[in-house]
Amino acid sequence: MVLVTSIAVIGVAGYLVLRSPRFHEYLLAQIEKQASEATGAEVRVQNFALHFSRLAADAYGITARGNQPASAHPLVQAEQLRIRLRIVSVLTQKG
Repeated sequence: MVLVTSIAVIGVAGYLVLRSPRFHEYLLAQIEKQASEATGAEVRVQNFALHFSRLAADAYGITARGNQPASAHPLVQAEQLRIRLRIVSVLTQKG
């Protein structure tokens, strides 16, 4: 019974952390940092939403700037970007 209660408490705590504004801001900063390092451009994302039930994420207000002046148009700009994950079994063979 203690194990079930512990798992339930950890699950609820994890859910609350994932839904907290502070975690949301932290994750947004990490997304921008990783994207900027990977592309070599300054990447900014206004917001994002995670959809665990659909294994998807939406990013909103994406802008990537290179070394051009601030008055120049960005290299890439998108209102929304959707990322979907698909679980592929390594046990299934495709012929």
